[in-house]
Amino acid sequence: MLQTKEGMELTTDTLNNKKLVALYFSAHWCPPCVAFTPVLVKFYEELKKEDPDALEIVFVSSDGNEEEFSAYYETHPWAAIPFTQRSTMQYLTRQYGVRSIPTLIVLDGRDGHVKDDNARSLVAGNRGETTGALAKWL
Repeated sequence: MLQTKEGMELTTDTLNNKKLVALYFSAHWCPPCVAFTPVLVKFYEELKKEDPDALEIVFVSSDGNEEEFSAYYETHPWAAIPFTQRSTMQYLTRQYGVRSIPTLIVLDGRDGHVKDDNARSLVAGNRGETTGALAKWL
């Protein structure tokens, strides 16, 4: 299950038919995360206008409690692993070798293979503009 602004949804309903899925490892207490999130929001919203099925982002929180998670998640337009699913968050962090935040990992939406394990650099380097990102990842 994923948390969305509309409530809880099946993961398959949220991610179905997406060409790419990005995992966004972040937390409210992390200054680089707080600085990068608005850039990522701009990127995400621009990409949604261009191609609604191109990308879905899933927030994987490193926040220490549910109140912090909820307050920070309010600034995100995408889905999230619910705070109560800490074991899933920890599994994803280990699975993808996340050592620091913010980290943005782009996966192929069809088979889950990693397309870019340092997607933050591309998004930040383009200041949220989508130019070239899809060409690199698809």
